Amino acid sequence: VFLLAGLLVSTLFIDNDFFEAYREAARYLSFLFLLLQILLLIDFAYTWNETWLSYDEDGDDESCCGWKLAILLSAAFLYLASIGGWVLLYVYFGGSACPAQQTVISLTLILSLALTAVSCSKIAPHGTLLTSASVTAYATYLAYSALAS
Repeated sequence: VFLLAGLLVSTLFIDNDFFEAYREAARYLSFLFLLLQILLLIDFAYTWNETWLSYDEDGDDESCCGWKLAILLSAAFLYLASIGGWVLLYVYFGGSACPAQQTVISLTLILSLALTAVSCSKIAPHGTLLTSASVTAYATYLAYSALAS
């Protein structure tokens, strides 16, 4: 506790030039952080999809209520949550006097739908609906995080 308090007090004696340099470094390195974060999310979603597909292929059950249905329902839940998020973003942050906020929300919506269409087409041979839904939900969260701060 004393070490933490000592570190906290010692920051009062650091020159402002250091914090200005830190601010600039953090501004540009945050893009790298977000890029790595989305790559981890995409890898997680692909692994999730492939695991559930392997469960479906290994199982002997030929009914329609298998793991493929779980993939579809999970993707549908993520898309419905994203649509609800977009509506709430427009209601709470997209007033007529806020064109910048409306632009952020609209870009999130349009790019999410466009990239989902690309992911589910023959242009992206390894695209999956569950991965697209996960990235869409994350993009919606990032839009909320940007607008709420």
